[in-house]
Amino acid sequence: MRNTKKYELLLLIVQGKVAGRRRPGRRRISWLKNLRQWFGKSTKSLFRAAVSKVEIALMIANLHKETAPQEEEDINE
Repeated sequence: MRNTKKYELLLLIVQGKVAGRRRPGRRRISWLKNLRQWFGKSTKSLFRAAVSKVEIALMIANLHKETAPQEEEDINE
């Protein structure tokens, strides 16, 4: 396996373990659930992508491209 120390933060985010406390009665926000929804991938594929810097960068770039606001065409043309 590659140098995992480099990717500890990314793995921490993917696993959804964030320090701090939440209010009583409030549901936990799952980073993993959000990532699965945003990227449309399984947990297994997200963990595999987290190890590959190139693969995760491509996933993020594609997500930015999909969510970017569309430029309006000029009406005069």
